[in-house]
Amino acid sequence: SSDRGKCLDVGSGRECLWRDEIKRRGYEYISLDARPSDRVDIVADARSIPLPDKSVDLVFSNNLLEHIPTDEQVKVLREARRVGKKGVFIFTTERHPCFWYDPAHYHLSPDVQKEGQYLEDGGNGVLMLEGVNGAKGVDDKST
Repeated sequence: SSDRGKCLDVGSGRECLWRDEIKRRGYEYISLDARPSDRVDIVADARSIPLPDKSVDLVFSNNLLEHIPTDEQVKVLREARRVGKKGVFIFTTERHPCFWYDPAHYHLSPDVQKEGQYLEDGGNGVLMLEGVNGAKGVDDKST
């Protein structure tokens, strides 16, 4: 059942490899990828997600951010925060040996870590996005 609400898998890939796991955890699964396939629900760019504000309960992304140009990565995170009530992004950092195997990998922007609660494990970065106006540490110009 989808008792935990909707989960948007941003950069799901054509195979939607996380679909079963996300459903098993009680979410309705929605996939978004720039490349169409019979499994992708929304064909769109992660920098411009065609969904209303706060329309999904969780935005999930695995191994997408390092494929986005460095100066566009924050835009992806802000779009995720706009459409989702919370989010988690998992990505390969330069400190992971596999980062260097793929010539399509972009360096991570130093601003990525400022967008949420960041932790790193063995070269894998994890960024948690919380709250309507973003996470602690993000400059708030309204005060």
